[in-house]
Amino acid sequence: MKTTLGIIQDIHQHPERVSDIMRTFQLRMVDRVLVNGDICQSFHAFSYEDSIAQSQAYSSYILKHLGESGLECYFWAGSHESIRGFELPARAFSENYPYLTYVPQIQKFDFGSLDLIIIPGSDYVSRGGEFHLGTGNLKTGMYISENEKLSPISPKDLQTIPDEDSVFRYNNMSDLEKLVINPEKTIAICHIPPRFDFPNSVDIAHFYQLREYSFNERNEFGYIEKGIFPFEIPTEILLNIRRTDIIPKERDESFISLHAQRFMHVYSLDRWQVFVERKTNRGNSQLKDTYNSAGIQVAINGHFHESGGRAHTKEGIRIDEDKYTKNLFWNPGSLDEGKAGILTISPGIDCGISVSYESISL
Repeated sequence: MKTTLGIIQDIHQHPERVSDIMRTFQLRMVDRVLVNGDICQSFHAFSYEDSIAQSQAYSSYILKHLGESGLECYFWAGSHESIRGFELPARAFSENYPYLTYVPQIQKFDFGSLDLIIIPGSDYVSRGGEFHLGTGNLKTGMYISENEKLSPISPKDLQTIPDEDSVFRYNNMSDLEKLVINPEKTIAICHIPPRFDFPNSVDIAHFYQLREYSFNERNEFGYIEKGIFPFEIPTEILLNIRRTDIIPKERDESFISLHAQRFMHVYSLDRWQVFVERKTNRGNSQLKDTYNSAGIQVAINGHFHESGGRAHTKEGIRIDEDKYTKNLFWNPGSLDEGKAGILTISPGIDCGISVSYESISL
């Protein structure tokens, strides 16, 4: 028996579209809805307290429409959510709506012929984002940072911890490998994509990179990345962040390096910060390695709005809509841009699954 999953993600500016897409999913009678992170505003209020209240109100508006749809919904954090602005309403709505499930950490759901692994968080969190995804020795959990020391806490502790204290969630990618028993029937969904090395993939990003150029102790010239900003940001706002040059993406690395050295020489600078426009692969290499090690062949991501609607195999071969495949990496797109998707899963006679996708435009 076939299973259908409705997928939405990246809702920063148009929460009103949630009710529209949920009506579409109701009419299409999808079995479940997956909300793949970034269901909050960007964190730009003037005070931290106002930002918490603003985030809670925004998330609550979305969660209310999800809960009232009557559809079975699973949701989690991406790059922008804060602990106090998102986790508190997330837990409250999950308790009040029986079909609404909040997923705070890497978890597997057994749906019979399908194993779904949900991977919350992001390797790159924006200002205010507190749901981290990474590798290393830190165990999955919620932590408070005090005097340069991390201590584990529980969600109940949030009621007594002052707002000014630094709290975050961490998901360790290594948890995923322990959960994959039958990779041929497993689908992974994560806000961020794995790394690819070919054009037109789901991890192509268009952005401004803030670089700081300098010479190191061995007199080698290079840069460190100081920040990433979406290409959609108007240049006047970008230059309010840092009054400097903006180098277009048409310039290659050798030109940029030579330009930076000349500029620093003319103005006798030890270091120089500059914005560089780039359009390239920005997926996570550790997630790629984890998927490969676990045998993941079907994965869904969001995060890079500009790659919405792209679908291909692990090797980079394009997959068209409504075509069944056992190998699919797919970005359904951002609901802010009116994009969503439906994934259809068909069980095979070999205990594996085949999938096909459909792009939805509001």
